[in-house]
Amino acid sequence: MFYDFPEINNIKQVMEAIQGKDEFVVKIDEKNGYQIVNYVVSTRDTFPEIKDINDAILRECRGITFSLDGSVISRKYHKFFNLGERTETNFNKINLNIKHWFMEKLDGSMLTPIILSNGDIRWCTKMGLTAVAEPVDLFVKNSDIPYNSFICDQVSIYNRTPIFEWCSKKQRIIIDYPEDKLILTAIRDNITGKYVYNPDELKELGNFYNIPVVNSVAGGNLTINEIQDYIRNLKDSEGIVIRFVNGHMVKVKSDWYVNLHRTMEKLLFEKDIIKLILDEKLDDVKPVIDDKLIKNLDDFSNSIFSYIISLSEKLWKISYTSYKNLNGNKKRFALEVVHPDLFNRNHSKFLFNSFDNITEDSSLLYNHLIEYIKNNLTSQTKVDQIRYLIGNNKWDDWK
Repeated sequence: MFYDFPEINNIKQVMEAIQGKDEFVVKIDEKNGYQIVNYVVSTRDTFPEIKDINDAILRECRGITFSLDGSVISRKYHKFFNLGERTETNFNKINLNIKHWFMEKLDGSMLTPIILSNGDIRWCTKMGLTAVAEPVDLFVKNSDIPYNSFICDQVSIYNRTPIFEWCSKKQRIIIDYPEDKLILTAIRDNITGKYVYNPDELKELGNFYNIPVVNSVAGGNLTINEIQDYIRNLKDSEGIVIRFVNGHMVKVKSDWYVNLHRTMEKLLFEKDIIKLILDEKLDDVKPVIDDKLIKNLDDFSNSIFSYIISLSEKLWKISYTSYKNLNGNKKRFALEVVHPDLFNRNHSKFLFNSFDNITEDSSLLYNHLIEYIKNNLTSQTKVDQIRYLIGNNKWDDWK
């Protein structure tokens, strides 16, 4: 699981690495002056074992952010895995003779700041400026904690990305945080990818700026089996992250959290399986299911996402081309393009949405399709009604 983090200077390196891999998308935000590379589905082939620099770059494509001219402006966590989830994180692969720390696994949303061209500091999820991040903008504005001074120092002076976890009752996942908290968990160099402070140094930095930092303790003489046994029995905790001095990490989750967040009951109903897929939570169930079921879920997931990606691209091209050719005339679009005699009525609402919110790529329409499907997973009847949006895939055909 140890390899050298790749030096990334320009988005061209990333575009080369993701070429031909439909799991990855590039979201361009012309208005705010950035572009983000993220993955929308994770199959067993999305993040292969590291054999060359492109394999390593793929693991950086989880919200890595570039300016419009291609330079790196924000570098979030690299993709890392659960203990036992992959061959490289099997028990016998974890070398605890290397200096390490046990860090609390927070159950929130990963947020990172960027500084826009007008000097404003904004908060981003893996997909940029989203609704999830909006409460953080307000929280920081009203906070006595000098987040912005700290961010300016790290971003403007050192070209680094501070990585935070947003824990809020308003956006609860599993664990209930009674007070909103924005907690520093790591800092990365934007070019080298190096995690520039170990957990002890991170605490010292937090004390200097009076910024809350994730809880951590230095590793001792425990074996990986002893750690696993201890963590599995924790209550009211997601678990820990074992972070090594070289910056690499592995997640160890508690049974309590697993049983709540990824119980086998979630795999009994198709609607819940599709929701796990669209919420990108399949990784949470993999450590407690067998290899055959993992493969079936991966194949089902890959087929669904591939179809949604293809459909969003197809519908966006139609709306985008029509918008240009018709000079934005919606009436002509309705009569000449989306007329029920000319086009599948099931897709008309998405074409109109894309036409009304015209963009330079299909990412907005893709997100609209995902949200629409998720909002219609309340019953099996609803699933059947929107099955055309997932390529008519049925879980019964894959399991």
